[in-house]
Amino acid sequence: SAKRCHIISGGRVVSHKEGKLVVETIIKENDPMPLGFVKFFDTAEVGVVVATADGGVRVKDATAGKAFAVAGLREGDLVTAFDGKKVESPDAFRRLLRGKLAEGGDAVLDVRRASKVLAITVPSND
Repeated sequence: SAKRCHIISGGRVVSHKEGKLVVETIIKENDPMPLGFVKFFDTAEVGVVVATADGGVRVKDATAGKAFAVAGLREGDLVTAFDGKKVESPDAFRRLLRGKLAEGGDAVLDVRRASKVLAITVPSND
């Protein structure tokens, strides 16, 4: 368990047990994996990169040959919902996508492209 935890931007993290040093880790500012074992899911791993936009997230990249591009998602599309849930940020999109990958099944994205509203089904990799 963790007691007296603090958010830090850099420095030393130490753990003691019965008065003896157990673990010491040096954390560097802006290190993408400061503890080494904590890694967040990156949507680029499955072929889609999104950015913040008004009303949803804007597709920056849908990698050719990957499920999102094959399903018809294009750079510049605005994703407004994921399986009926509003998408308000890239982090929300990442969490919804990660949950869908764990759960399995196809994902349905509500997408605005120019003046059209589309429902794009992205098949699972089952």
